[in-house]
Amino acid sequence: MKKLVLVVDDDRLFNQLLVEQIADLGLDCIGALNWKEAEQTLLEAEPDLIFMDLKLPDADTPKLVEALSPQYPIVVLTGYGSIRNAVSLIQAGAVEYLTKPVGLDELEIIIRRELDSAELRRRNAFYRRQLESRRPGPLIGDSRAMREVLDLIEAVAPTEATFSTAPGIRSPAGSLKKRSSRPCGSVWATIVRAGSMTISLAPRARVSASAWAWASHTLPGLKPHSSTSSVSA
Repeated sequence: MKKLVLVVDDDRLFNQLLVEQIADLGLDCIGALNWKEAEQTLLEAEPDLIFMDLKLPDADTPKLVEALSPQYPIVVLTGYGSIRNAVSLIQAGAVEYLTKPVGLDELEIIIRRELDSAELRRRNAFYRRQLESRRPGPLIGDSRAMREVLDLIEAVAPTEATFSTAPGIRSPAGSLKKRSSRPCGSVWATIVRAGSMTISLAPRARVSASAWAWASHTLPGLKPHSSTSSVSA
C-alpha cells in the first residue's frame, strides 16, 4: 500500500509542482490550497506525512503544527527562511523546515527519512502495546462480564481513543491507557453497567473497519451512538 503525503500551500503552481514531484517518487499525494481543504482531507484520509506552508490564508501554521504534530510528521515550507522561525517551528513539533524552492534530491531524502521514522515509531508503539497487554493489569476477574470489558479494551486501544467510565469505575480507563498509543478523543467507550456496554463515538470520529468488526463480533449488538460517526476502511 502506497504512503500518502498531504501538501498544504496556497501557491497553486508550487502546490501542483510539489504534488507531481512527490507522485513521481511512487507515493500518493493530495494537494490542498488552504487549511479548510486540508481539514476536510484529514477527515477522509490518514496521511503519513504533511507538507505545510508557513503562511496559510486561513490558519496559524505554528498553532496547527503544535496541534497536529503528535499525530502526523509535519514539514514546514516557507519562502522566507530564518533561523528564528526554524527553531520555533521545530520546538512546536515540526520534523523539518524547508525554504522554497525545494530541490528534488533534498525533497526525496526528507520524505524517505521521515516516512521511515514514522514507520519505526508505529512499530515501536505496537510492540509496546503487545508487551503491556501481557503484563498483569488492574482488572482482576474471569466472569463473562469482566471478559467482555477486557475484550472491549483490547478492541478500542489500537484506535485514537480515550476511555470514559461510569462514576467510580477507574480500572478500565487505566487498562485502556496502558494499551493505547495516543490519548486522543475520537472514540468514547462507556460502561453502562456490569456486562452491558456501549461505544459512543464523538462527532466526526472514525474507527478502523477491522477494529470495529472485531469489537462488533466480540460484543454482539454493539452499535455507534452518533449519526455523524463513521467506520473507515
